[in-house]
Amino acid sequence: CLQTTARKNAVPIDTLSFEYSIVNLDEKEILQAPQGGVYVKGLFLEGAGWDFENGCLCEPEPMEAHRAMPMMLFKPLEQGRRARRERTSVLCTSTQCAQDHARRPYS
Repeated sequence: CLQTTARKNAVPIDTLSFEYSIVNLDEKEILQAPQGGVYVKGLFLEGAGWDFENGCLCEPEPMEAHRAMPMMLFKPLEQGRRARRERTSVLCTSTQCAQDHARRPYS
């Protein structure tokens, strides 16, 4: 996505970063790809929940260790053009479930 945008706009890729927003829609309601970005699904929160009504993190339900994140829209943006707003940095890690591993004979 960043490389495609850099080539399309003839700018160095290292001048681009991602701006992201939460998409509070069901996947079935999205009928086409976004203009200049990508939808990302399949992320999970650990030790937190998501308040769909207020669009923010919240306390998890009792005995709930993992909660699915809503779909997100990642859009490439030139770093000088980023909107000024309060941001929070978060760690995004990738893990593999034993169940997924069993379905992949090439792993």
